[in-house]
Amino acid sequence: MLTNWYHSIPPTLQMNVIYQRKLCFHGYLHFSYYGVVMTLLRRLIRSTALPPRCSDDRVLSSIRQIALQTAQSAISFVISLRPDHLEAFWYFTSPYLFSLLGSFTTLLLVTSLSSQERHFWQETLNSYLWNLRMMSKSHQPMQYAVNRLEGAILRGLEHSLAVNLNEPLNDKVSPMMGTYGADVYEYTDFGDWDLAAGASGPYDLLSGLVIQPNPMMPQRDLE
Repeated sequence: MLTNWYHSIPPTLQMNVIYQRKLCFHGYLHFSYYGVVMTLLRRLIRSTALPPRCSDDRVLSSIRQIALQTAQSAISFVISLRPDHLEAFWYFTSPYLFSLLGSFTTLLLVTSLSSQERHFWQETLNSYLWNLRMMSKSHQPMQYAVNRLEGAILRGLEHSLAVNLNEPLNDKVSPMMGTYGADVYEYTDFGDWDLAAGASGPYDLLSGLVIQPNPMMPQRDLE
């Protein structure tokens, strides 16, 4: 239903519209759609990293495939914003949406199913932050997001990657694959990881990380 709504946005509100000597204010509408999708997906992704684990690997694969497509589409959207988009009016939640995209990518990184996927999301996160940093020089909401992401997510991410990621058993898995073997990667308990912190409160998105020495995901062979 949400996707149908997005595809039904009239041509007059599409991002390719160019006004004569006027700013294009359509960016917030489209970015809000990605924000809603990421908010729904992050709960599903986090649930797969906590016991009891879903026994249907097709469901797990489907969730991560949709997350992959959403993250890539949202990042492409941000990078493609024109000056007349950036200079237009953006609602007060815009800084949160730019931060949300970074935290969503971080969640996919930390819950990676292989070292190959982990590298993919690390590069994706670095690329997003780089572009956000360059574009933020003329866009205050992006500047806010850069400060929050670099100051909170990356410090916690550096700690979590150094301490609690188990080595995968199969490096052939990538985000592009349609299925994942249950024996590919072992999740770690992320504790009460609240990625929905409001813009007015602290933004330490990895502060709730709980280190568990034992694997959480039971190993089994796919039939």
